[in-house]
Amino acid sequence: MTDQEQNSLSLEHYWAIARRRYWWIVLSLLIGWGAVTAVTWLIPAKYRSEATVLIEQQQVPSQYVVPNVTIDVQQRLDTITQQVLSRTRLKDIEEKYHLYPKERTYLDRDSLVDLMRKDIGIELVAPPGRRRDELTGFKISFLGPTPTLAQQVTQELTSLFIEQNLRTREQASVETTAFLQVQLDQASKDLAEQEQRLRDFKSKYLGALPEQLQSNLQILSGLQARLQAESDALSRAEQ
Repeated sequence: MTDQEQNSLSLEHYWAIARRRYWWIVLSLLIGWGAVTAVTWLIPAKYRSEATVLIEQQQVPSQYVVPNVTIDVQQRLDTITQQVLSRTRLKDIEEKYHLYPKERTYLDRDSLVDLMRKDIGIELVAPPGRRRDELTGFKISFLGPTPTLAQQVTQELTSLFIEQNLRTREQASVETTAFLQVQLDQASKDLAEQEQRLRDFKSKYLGALPEQLQSNLQILSGLQARLQAESDALSRAEQ
């Protein structure tokens, strides 16, 4: 028996099995399709919206202009995340966009906030092969029941992150500037006191200061010359 005849017999054998099991196959397909449809109806669809926030580094080299805000990017992001994802702000967003209408019937406000926090994603973005402190940005995402709602909430969260970052940097810059101004005023005061003490010392020991040694020697030399001249004149007068 050739290979072609064997393949033909195999196909006929499988076809015969399929005809005998026709209703079983059809019933299995119907049950599978019904299960998929039921799961689709029971499990609501979720749509993820994502936004990327880039971190812009200082453009002027630090050897020329030293930045007055030197907080680590990771530390600043953790602080901003805690502030933005606070219960108060998430409650405001949840009420503004009427999120979780079904869950409101059996969950309290704090549980709704915890549920919303689980749907929010924060992912750091760093170039491959670089250190963690060389972050180039971070991603903010939200899972919502509709694409429009997911996009609106993501945009709201992104705006809050940007505003809070600017507010945090401004506050840090103001505090650093105030601290530097206090240090500058104290240094100016100390310098003025040192200059006054130096003037008093020079007035008290006028003519005996180390830097006046050369001028004193010149004056002494001139006086000695005058004394010698007077002595010579006196000797001539006595003669």
